Amino acid sequence: MLAIEVSSSELREITDFLVILSIAVFAYLATGWIVVGNFFDIQLVRASFFVAVALATFGVRRERKQRRAAEDRAHLLSIRDPLTQLPNRQQFETQVSNALKIGTRPIIILIGLDKFHNVDDLYGHLGSDAALCQVAARIGHGSTPSELIARVADDEFALCFEHNDIETVHSIAVGLVRSIKEPVQLGME
Repeated sequence: MLAIEVSSSELREITDFLVILSIAVFAYLATGWIVVGNFFDIQLVRASFFVAVALATFGVRRERKQRRAAEDRAHLLSIRDPLTQLPNRQQFETQVSNALKIGTRPIIILIGLDKFHNVDDLYGHLGSDAALCQVAARIGHGSTPSELIARVADDEFALCFEHNDIETVHSIAVGLVRSIKEPVQLGME
């Protein structure tokens, strides 16, 4: 038995080629039906053959674009929180792990929104989603661009500071708490 190692992209290319080839063969065989009954138009046979190949090529390329878009979306969903567009817990843990592997000692701040379930109970999912998005925006505006901000749970956020001293991080944390305590606009009457 012969085993050949093929990457996933090469396998897709081979599969696409085989699909186009099989459609072309089918179109060629189907054009043989045109020849039945002393009716034979070589131009019609050639045209139908090339149209079938063109349609197959177009279809495979379109399917490939759709597949790539779906893969890109799945990758984005695997590393980002769909509501706040912040990195998710998995991405946060990966980044912190990488920072630890290279020898840096990051400072991590965890922010939990106490009694947030009351917002959900009072205003429903739309209200709590709006509040979470505003809190995420406040956290993003109140910190330096060099750190990682993530939504790690329903009402919890985490910040990772790799290149700041403890005093700087403390002053940022105080500013964040002050900002988060401000009322949010839910856009509801």
